[in-house]
Amino acid sequence: MATFEEKLWPASFRGVPFNATASTLTIGRRTHVFEYPQRDKPFVEDLGKSAREITLTAVFAGPEYITGMNRLLEAMEQEGSGVLVHPMLGSMTVTPKATTKVTYSTTKLGFSSAELVFVESGDYVFPTSSNDTAAVSASASETLKQSALDAFLDKFDLSGAQDFVKAAVTGNLSKFFELSDYKELCRLFSVSDEMSELSAKAISLVSSDVEVFAKTVADAFGYSRLAYSVNNWRRVTRLLSRLVRSDDMNNDYQTGQVSDEEARTTAQSSTLQSLARQTLLAEAVSASAKVGGDEDTAEGGIAYEDMIAIRDQVLAALDAEMLETESDDVYLALENARAAVSDDMTTRAQDSARLITVTPPEVQPALVVAYNFYEDAAREKEIIDRNGIRHGGFVPARELKLLSR
Repeated sequence: MATFEEKLWPASFRGVPFNATASTLTIGRRTHVFEYPQRDKPFVEDLGKSAREITLTAVFAGPEYITGMNRLLEAMEQEGSGVLVHPMLGSMTVTPKATTKVTYSTTKLGFSSAELVFVESGDYVFPTSSNDTAAVSASASETLKQSALDAFLDKFDLSGAQDFVKAAVTGNLSKFFELSDYKELCRLFSVSDEMSELSAKAISLVSSDVEVFAKTVADAFGYSRLAYSVNNWRRVTRLLSRLVRSDDMNNDYQTGQVSDEEARTTAQSSTLQSLARQTLLAEAVSASAKVGGDEDTAEGGIAYEDMIAIRDQVLAALDAEMLETESDDVYLALENARAAVSDDMTTRAQDSARLITVTPPEVQPALVVAYNFYEDAAREKEIIDRNGIRHGGFVPARELKLLSR
């Protein structure tokens, strides 16, 4: 037959342990009944769940029965809500209700009991408004794309040009499609075949209607409209920012010669280069809005420092383009995009974890480090990637950069 101690249920409140002999739970829904004249059935308005009320009979037995009860009473009298670990319901946030009845008896020496009544407690929060900064960046990206396209249409003109001029212009364009960063972006977006077809189509349309040609060129650099399963937006943003500032995308086509055809080749190649660069910049602005979001999962959690570094990289690329463009509309679009990216990434970075330094006591697997620090062994890859560890089974006992949460 089970002893008295074996029948007790372990529980705690605000970290103070006690044993319980009985518990009741009161649940239901809040309602308001409307009874109308000449109607037999009332109308009942459902106002949501009622607050759960939990009653526990706490007992202390043995030499420490008074000390244990005093600690529990002190916890019950503290202001505000606390965590109750219920024997059946588990952990919940509750607030002690009304009074607690404590019983001491001369017939039961070394024993005390208390009737504890709790009410389930929620957070004291109110609806708040906030700006959708990511949507502002996405809108600024579209505006920049359109401004770049309009500026291109105003300046680009190959009508009446000799074939060798058209060949030189398209030759310069085709070099962009062979850049390693461009191909890596195609791979990340899983659109290598689609972009290859678009780039070939763009080159073949140089002699066609200029609007069709311009739209096709813009599409050949517009990755996001073909994105289906990208999960590494921070890498995409870094690549785009680096590509638009590379020497290959900022060619000086001046040859030092002054023939009309050479001047025309230079001017049209520069105009085409500006369209490509500004379209890629618009893609970077759009991608920055997804950095650190639900879709950006390939590299694990993102640190505040990473968000700020990516933001600064995009802003530097936008600043450089503002110094290059001759179009007022493009300049304003770049300026608005810069403000949108700065506001969005700075705002969202505030909620990101910080990087901290942790040194393991000895060489151990990344799985053990992840579990010891995060209590989540699945984050071992994040630790390996962030710290450039060669073998995940042997993490050296040196300083590691880890997210604070």
